[in-house]
Amino acid sequence: MRQHFGAGPFPAELVRAEAPGRLMSSDGTTLAPLLEGTRVLYSVASDGSAWSVTLVGPTHGSVATYSSTIGTVQTG
Repeated sequence: MRQHFGAGPFPAELVRAEAPGRLMSSDGTTLAPLLEGTRVLYSVASDGSAWSVTLVGPTHGSVATYSSTIGTVQTG
């Protein structure tokens, strides 16, 4: 996200595309590849300065969350 948006503001929404699976900004910029069927939960601060994303794997339901305010990935 920082490669595409710098320090912000970050986009209000992201788009998950299938075949091939990928996470994109609403303007069509590909941000990351995803396994097909991955669920994506995304939120952004009201001022666009911070964001978080949670990915839920399609097969085993593995969960990974990244928050830009913390700067680390949490799994569980």
